[in-house]
Amino acid sequence: MQPTHLSTKRKNAPPTKFKLPAGPECWLVTSYEDARKVFADPSFGRADLFSGELPDLVPSPNMIEDPDNLTNLDGADHRRLRGLLQRTFTPSAIALWRPWIESVVEKYVSSLHELPDGFDLIAEFTHTLPVSVITRLMGLPAARESDMLRWSEISLTTEGVTLDDIQQSNAEFKDWARELMAARRAEPGDDLISYLMERDDGTIPEGQLTTLVCVLIMAGHETTMSMLGNFLVYLLAYDREAWAALRTADDEKMERIVEDLLRITPLGDRKHRPGPLRYTKSDIVVGGVQFRRGDVVAIDVVASNHDPQFHCPVSKIDTEADLPVPHLTFSSGPHLCIGAWLARWELGLALRGLARAFPDLTLADDIDELTWIIGMVTRSPRKLRVNKGDSDAGA
Repeated sequence: MQPTHLSTKRKNAPPTKFKLPAGPECWLVTSYEDARKVFADPSFGRADLFSGELPDLVPSPNMIEDPDNLTNLDGADHRRLRGLLQRTFTPSAIALWRPWIESVVEKYVSSLHELPDGFDLIAEFTHTLPVSVITRLMGLPAARESDMLRWSEISLTTEGVTLDDIQQSNAEFKDWARELMAARRAEPGDDLISYLMERDDGTIPEGQLTTLVCVLIMAGHETTMSMLGNFLVYLLAYDREAWAALRTADDEKMERIVEDLLRITPLGDRKHRPGPLRYTKSDIVVGGVQFRRGDVVAIDVVASNHDPQFHCPVSKIDTEADLPVPHLTFSSGPHLCIGAWLARWELGLALRGLARAFPDLTLADDIDELTWIIGMVTRSPRKLRVNKGDSDAGA
């Protein structure tokens, strides 16, 4: 039986009309081929989505919808800003960070041996690990960690906060980012912000650089937190074979398991946001449907990742075979997530380290008793209490 929290209620079909929670109507794309086309075709853009040219598309616009956000730029502006980071996030560059990512994983896994059964894996592992990684990568002061988490949460919230709350939070976040940038310009260090400041030739608007730093901090820990929690729910509740395979997995098998987890495990809260948005720059046909210039399109990544034309229904991870087609969890085309390789390695090393230390790890609560964080761009378990079992490798 397919786990209920992985269910894709919408069938893969030609694009259909869909009403966004904020009110405007858009086209909803659910098939894999249509999603790839919308992601990759230059006829679709992001830059005008939140520039004031179109109706409000989300209930409470926050930093995700900031026109200065890298993900909301197109063409030359997008290439120029993305170019500052491109070489830093290649697979070969990420490989250089692997030793200290492994050391952070080992630190947090080791600390779990001291905890009694029934501890919360979210509080003790999936939240602490990504924050430590992004803090080290960007040279962030640990004393501001609580502020960073608060600003990031508000930036990803889709309900329960006012527009004033969002604007105040964003202003504080950006003020802090400007302080960090000024400090690194004056005294560069061995961190990503210093790297950005050293490469800035003055041609990129300061607002875009400031928002870039904020988004790197926010996306660099929050999405990994959510993914890691979601993956652990799936592995511990539904696929013990994959959990066992992680314990002895070499890098190739570890990467294969992570790719399948990225495909089958939803990250977003589809109730509030059906998926990434684009608008049509010119008339174009997708999936046999005529889109007109100015139409808004939502890509249902969850549905496209489960398209039955390419993937069998979710049952168990095939640890021996690669995916037939790449998943779209990190988007595709020009806006492919620039931190995708960092996320892959961080997730894989975290899962493998945990599986090796606690092969008999089990959920302490029934799966139906889990509560989920919703009302945000991402979706994840609020708590995940676990028992270590008899084979606590560190005992």
